[in-house]
Amino acid sequence: MAGEVIQSSAGSAPVFVFNAQPSYSVLDLEKESQITELRTQVTKLTEQVNRLENIIGDMSKRMGSMQTRSEDIIVLRSITRDEAKKEILDLLDKSDKLYYYDIAEALRLDLEEVVQIMSELESEGFVGVAE
Repeated sequence: MAGEVIQSSAGSAPVFVFNAQPSYSVLDLEKESQITELRTQVTKLTEQVNRLENIIGDMSKRMGSMQTRSEDIIVLRSITRDEAKKEILDLLDKSDKLYYYDIAEALRLDLEEVVQIMSELESEGFVGVAE
């Protein structure tokens, strides 16, 4: 707080006068601006962290459902690529949305082969990738 001492008329005690207008320096205004900017950045980063935590939580749930125990071993079938394509298309007709893993598990096919076939089907316009 700023103030000053002034001398009143002869013989009386000095008087302290309070200056009600604080004097801000340019540095104070710059610091205030920097603090405001940092608060904005912290808010944005917090929102991003929250979104990432939600994504990680969803992925953890999916991964938990994908984990297999030793008694859940899947014996893969050996069928031709054309048969696999047909079976995949038939399965997709019955479902709204499936992950590659779900298709491989349901049809007992190699996951890598399912991914390759799905890529082909997508490029041929038979299927689309959900966002």
